[in-house]
Amino acid sequence: MSTTRRAFLGGMGLLALGACGSPRGAAGGTAWEFTDDRGRKAGRPARPQRVVAQITAAAALWDLGIRPVGVFGPQKRPDGSNEVMIGNVDLSTTQSVGITYGEFNVDKFLSLRPDLLVTVMYGDELWYVPKEPTPTIESVAPIVGIRLNGRSARTNIEAFVKLAGDLGADPNAPAVVEARADFDRAAESLSAAAKSGLKVLIVSANKDKLYIATPTYHGDLKFFQELGVDVVVPNAGKDAFESLSWEQADRYPADVILVDSRAATSIPRAGLNAIPTWSRHPAVKAGQVFEWAAETPYSYNRFAPVLRSLTEALGKSHRV
Repeated sequence: MSTTRRAFLGGMGLLALGACGSPRGAAGGTAWEFTDDRGRKAGRPARPQRVVAQITAAAALWDLGIRPVGVFGPQKRPDGSNEVMIGNVDLSTTQSVGITYGEFNVDKFLSLRPDLLVTVMYGDELWYVPKEPTPTIESVAPIVGIRLNGRSARTNIEAFVKLAGDLGADPNAPAVVEARADFDRAAESLSAAAKSGLKVLIVSANKDKLYIATPTYHGDLKFFQELGVDVVVPNAGKDAFESLSWEQADRYPADVILVDSRAATSIPRAGLNAIPTWSRHPAVKAGQVFEWAAETPYSYNRFAPVLRSLTEALGKSHRV
């Protein structure tokens, strides 16, 4: 996978779609098994208690009551604030075993005495898990991969609910039930707002290229579509993005633009405004540019605000 693709991907009915678990084992000794989205079975003599997780997966599990002892993947922005994929994870209570792509401190990982590693997947790639030390990792702890691309946000959330339940969390705990209801209400509101018919373009950018997101690839954008939002589909967007030169910045008409908010993968909106071809896009001229919280963790808690944010953006916007 190319560095550019890594930067922009990293920097998005459960049984029918892949992950499935065995009956829950007690922490005290019943054997535990879980089949991940690669079709691989992870097994332990007892239910795993010490989980190390890629940060997006860690955040999804965290909101369901599973507290990883270690995390890896992007955590802080240059200004010291948390990256969006951290969600509600309290970094002061867990250990980091790596931050940048390709960085994974195997010795630190082993020191945490893990009995399970959980990561997300784009295609068949275990995100932020380097291939070379994988045999060493798996000799200590099995790996569970949850595939995110090509499935809607709701399906991905359900995948983590299933995994968390198999790890001992209660999917019907009051906090989870309340978060699910809030998510459903936010989804209904966005579906109502989408009836305005406003066309939405979702982008990421660097100084050389503008990247148009393919909605069927990204779980959040696919879910927006399912709720009726008219998301721009790029002509060449068979993968995660179609890349355009800045001379083509106004290639796709839209009423609203959402811009990738990840510090590691997209230039700030102030920098975008200095690019003449960007500034001539009708949605930019109309001031109808908002944030795309790419890589929001797949939990009810984290996604309800995303849905409300888009609902608010559509409510503030008009056809251009």
